Amino acid sequence: MRILISETKDKEIRKILDIPKNHLIKLLESDYGYHEVIPMEDPKILLRIYFDIEDYDTKDMLNEILTILNNIFQTTNDDWAASCGSRESKISYHIMSKKYKMSLSSLRILARKINKPYIDSSAYWFSMEYSYDEGSLRLPNQSKSSINKEGTPMKILQGDISDFFITETDKLELYTL
Repeated sequence: MRILISETKDKEIRKILDIPKNHLIKLLESDYGYHEVIPMEDPKILLRIYFDIEDYDTKDMLNEILTILNNIFQTTNDDWAASCGSRESKISYHIMSKKYKMSLSSLRILARKINKPYIDSSAYWFSMEYSYDEGSLRLPNQSKSSINKEGTPMKILQGDISDFFITETDKLELYTL
């Protein structure tokens, strides 16, 4: 798997390693600030359905978004993996489907359709601040230290570490809008 292990504040220099899944799972037991690289040059790429949830309010967004997702996908809470990196000043969740994958372009459409201000839609677009058509998302047990940002490690609330790998889609069902 392609893992972003560091980048400069200006995003000019990024260090990415290919780490075999079994080795990565062991590494994720400690906080190295690892982020999974999401190749975004092809909007047809199939990815695990994922949501980056962020807000500064204390309302219970996790239950709200899981209810919305369960209604859309006809799933239950057990069909979703969730991790939390909230801190005093900011609420942060990552929610991943254990069951479905879809194209990046469909994920972009779905996030707009759900239309909740706490869904960070920038998670579906690469940054224009650097020349790579790639995004990244923080992995379980990882902080944002490697990318020079504030963010506590993402603690798994439900699911296994491997449920959080966005680019690993072989055993997932294709969901189309």
